[in-house]
Amino acid sequence: MKSIEESGLVGSCVGHVGDGNFHACILFSDHQKPLAKKLIREAQKLGVERGGTVSGEHGIGLENREALIYELGEDSVDAMRRLKLALDPLGLLNPGKIMRLQPEQGSGTA
Repeated sequence: MKSIEESGLVGSCVGHVGDGNFHACILFSDHQKPLAKKLIREAQKLGVERGGTVSGEHGIGLENREALIYELGEDSVDAMRRLKLALDPLGLLNPGKIMRLQPEQGSGTA
């Protein structure tokens, strides 16, 4: 929450007390989107450092795809990519929904 307050954006954290996960809800205008995404990525990294996940009980999908590497590491994401390509060589089944079919060069992202 401190990062959200310091950013000047409006937001809150809501969660599921029983299983210990939270969701950051940040309100932003179009021109503030890069800052909001940065704050979300920082929260995801912090969550992983403390034994959590980048997606809570939700799937990875497009929004969390770039953060998957924080949780699993490059080697695991590359293994997932190779398995996906072996099972779906034409890339027809949900292409790019969990990880990019081709890693971005030098980006360190899924």
